[in-house]
Amino acid sequence: MAFFNSSAVPANALYLEQYAQTFPERLAKSESGGPQIVGAVYIHPTAVVDPRAKVCSAHTYDWKFNAILLLFFSLLIIIQV
Repeated sequence: MAFFNSSAVPANALYLEQYAQTFPERLAKSESGGPQIVGAVYIHPTAVVDPRAKVCSAHTYDWKFNAILLLFFSLLIIIQV
């Protein structure tokens, strides 16, 4: 994804990794029946997250998987037109 070439996302990821060392209790954790949390992730207290979701930090971002999904959905749109 193009937005990962900017410096904001890596900077935020490094900030959250540092936060995981100093205040780990403030970051999201995976819980039974809740979303799967991978890496250093902050979720705002007012946010509503689907319990089936997988929330990843920028360091664990799987660009290959998302590229495959983008290709798949692009093909679906082309086929339906």
